[in-house]
Amino acid sequence: SIEIEKMLPQFTTMNVIDGQAGLMSYSSLIFYSLTIDNILNIIVLLILAGVTIATLAGDNGILTRASEASIETRGASVEERKNLWKTEQQTDSYTNETTAKELNELLDDLVNEGLLTDAEKQTVLDSEDHSVQIGSRNIVFGNTLADDFKQGKIEAGDVIGYKATDGVSYTSYATKNGCSDQEFVSSSDVEWKVWGIDEETGGLMIVPSQPITSTAGEGLYIKGFPGYNNGVEELDNISEIYGHGKGAISARSLTEPDVTKILGFTEEDKKEAYSTYGTEIIATSGTWIDGTTITADNPKKGIDEYYEFSANDDNIPTKDNQKLYDLIFIEDTDEFYYLLATPFMMVNAFGDFNFYYYAVIWDGIDGFYMGDTENNVYDDFLGVRPVVILDKNCTASDLAE
Repeated sequence: SIEIEKMLPQFTTMNVIDGQAGLMSYSSLIFYSLTIDNILNIIVLLILAGVTIATLAGDNGILTRASEASIETRGASVEERKNLWKTEQQTDSYTNETTAKELNELLDDLVNEGLLTDAEKQTVLDSEDHSVQIGSRNIVFGNTLADDFKQGKIEAGDVIGYKATDGVSYTSYATKNGCSDQEFVSSSDVEWKVWGIDEETGGLMIVPSQPITSTAGEGLYIKGFPGYNNGVEELDNISEIYGHGKGAISARSLTEPDVTKILGFTEEDKKEAYSTYGTEIIATSGTWIDGTTITADNPKKGIDEYYEFSANDDNIPTKDNQKLYDLIFIEDTDEFYYLLATPFMMVNAFGDFNFYYYAVIWDGIDGFYMGDTENNVYDDFLGVRPVVILDKNCTASDLAE
């Protein structure tokens, strides 16, 4: 019928009959059939394309799984490098060598090799345990305390979680200190603070918040030539009892250079503080520290190294740094003044040699008088201030284990 014909697809052809051209319109069921097939094919192709895209890019798609596998592989590589670095650190501890890189150097290498991004590197540096999440791996580098100090994460005067071993003892005998037998025993209850970096080992230096005392509740009594000659050894031996906690490699007494370095007090400052500092001195009479007699024919020479200063002087950098000031200077009581394992001498107004140890008092450095070439002696006690040297590879977690 005419109505059905209008519903069928139309196409037009040109027919030529007896030289006359004419256009003819046809209705085609065949064309209609072909059109339906094409539409069905397109629909099938679209469905297949959707399935393919989902397979490649879905949450569990091939591309997603490939990306995750790549991240996991990268994380495994970073963890392997971290473990190798830790092994190198442990080897260095046993051999006293320095082959392991600093954390910053290791991280820079990993970034340059494409194993870490710049953002991941910063995450390691900023996080408390120096860790980063890569895929399913939480990789903890555990920055060393020495690195933390160099990076300003911890500073001089900060409390640190070191625990000395309880019950290690040392007795300083009268023959060594010139006074009496005195026993010192270590305690894990002592609080410790950051001091600085030990130049020889590269490890962090820490000191007790307060000077330590003997079992009698006093510092070290020391006097005369025995005390002067053996003072460094005795102070170091007493201090050593605190060097057996986790992370420690040694302990000794604080010295005058330790204090002046952290204060920023130079040789020129010493000369300015005391005009005779650094000058040569000569003794022509009396008794020398080894018991020999001094005469004009057998004089003794030395360098006058006496000086004193107040930490409140304007030229002292710590004057306005309360944390550093409180670290070095304790209290205005004799019990909390402390000896430094650095002896020195000076000449007095009578031309005699006076023998001293440097000591930190409540607001500066002064001399602790031991005796002189005229056989005058003085005895008193001052506290002992150990400095514990931690392993250069020691981390905060090592102290807590």
